[in-house]
Amino acid sequence: MRASVQPSSYDRYTLLRAIGAGGMAELFLAERAGAQGARRRVVLKRILPAFARDPEFREMFVHEARIAMQLTHANIVQVYDFGEAGDTYVLEMEYIEGCDLRALLRDHGPLPLSAGLRIATEILRGLDYAHRRVGADGMPLQIVHRDVSPGNILLSREGEVKLTDFGLSRSRERLGRSVGGVKGTFAFMAPEQAEGRAVDPRADVFAVGAILYATLAGRSPFEAEGPVATLDRVRQASYLPLSQAAPGAPPTLDALLVQALARTPDERFASAAAMREALEGFEKEAGVRPSADALGALVQAVTPTEPVSAPNAQAAGAALAASPQLIELAWASMALQSRRAVAARPPHTQPLPARERMRGRRARLLAVAGLTALVAGGVVVALRPQAAHVPAAIVPAPAPTPAPLAVSAPAPEAVPVPTPAPAPKSKPRPAYLTVSADPWAYVSVDGKRRGTTPLQELALPPGAHEITFENPPLGASRTRLVRLHAGEHKTLIEKLAAEGR
Repeated sequence: MRASVQPSSYDRYTLLRAIGAGGMAELFLAERAGAQGARRRVVLKRILPAFARDPEFREMFVHEARIAMQLTHANIVQVYDFGEAGDTYVLEMEYIEGCDLRALLRDHGPLPLSAGLRIATEILRGLDYAHRRVGADGMPLQIVHRDVSPGNILLSREGEVKLTDFGLSRSRERLGRSVGGVKGTFAFMAPEQAEGRAVDPRADVFAVGAILYATLAGRSPFEAEGPVATLDRVRQASYLPLSQAAPGAPPTLDALLVQALARTPDERFASAAAMREALEGFEKEAGVRPSADALGALVQAVTPTEPVSAPNAQAAGAALAASPQLIELAWASMALQSRRAVAARPPHTQPLPARERMRGRRARLLAVAGLTALVAGGVVVALRPQAAHVPAAIVPAPAPTPAPLAVSAPAPEAVPVPTPAPAPKSKPRPAYLTVSADPWAYVSVDGKRRGTTPLQELALPPGAHEITFENPPLGASRTRLVRLHAGEHKTLIEKLAAEGR
């Protein structure tokens, strides 16, 4: 492991803004100070505090770092450093100025054929490299990404295409072990993965076929109402042909997708390289010339530049270096902004008007500027009682309440005063439960179906709850009783096996 990223060394970084929060980690844009005043923009990925104490989630995060740091390729996001920060872990990663494919599809809608083909072929290049990667001992690492999905494909303003997040990857190091249950994004996973069976590089090939379909149709070929219906379509590999879902798409592309999205791995392309060669052959026959500049222009149209004020950034960096409490408050504040923004994002499919996009970006910049000013000025605002300890010396003491004045006057005739209604009791804070199973399972809470594993941070009222796991293909069913306290975050992972085994 490389040198740890301890709180005492935070002076190397200047936190600029929150980027987003995923299932187990949060992302921040930062600047790292180098030799002789050089500075480099990077992304810091920190495991979420709710999972930081869970050994299996920590193992997954450490595994991502070990695998990703061995991958150096133009189509894979580079991981520069890895270490501990307090009681959690942080990855320092390459910053890609642009957006992910999910955001591009949300804001733009279906992409031109040339853009979809470029994204697919570039991702296949990166996957081919990862699938063939060998370790220091010369033995194949046998890496399978297992979550090739729009949120993990980054697109730069220059038209670069990069795959990120190898946290769910399976490698030689993890063969025979599993953390959690079915992993990945349901609408883009292979049937064998959705059924909890063994996967190989052809599972990633299947995902790229779904990605290519989504870029041209605007949605996954298996997207349905809810995760259970989506998983059913994935397991059956049932979808509408692209030429019907995306009018204008060449019918000749259907045959290629039939092979990429075959239900049985043996019927698919044998490797990522084989699928890339087939796509490049299609491009020549169809006279399509994918261009980095054309893809970059699409990205630029939905991601205008967002400069960050250097003086404020420097002041924030100095304040963070001086106070561990302010470090934690900055992390907590930015994480809260990120989670609120993700939760409030409407699931629209039509592009947002440019004015609306700019208004949202200006609001985020103002929020970050406000936080920066507070940190630079030494003012502390506690967003949550658990976020950080605030020294008593900087909290102003409450002003003394003046004693009531004594008034000597004849008592007026008694007038009945109505008794005020009691104030409504405040609602207790919810608890949060993350549920996984190995292999996958349907999950019911107190008799009500809540979805398919993994389910992350279910908000539940405090108290006892009955959690039921069901895997019909295995004939397995388990029920567990959990007790949750207000504000508590708990993880429940169930190991399932067929009845009688």
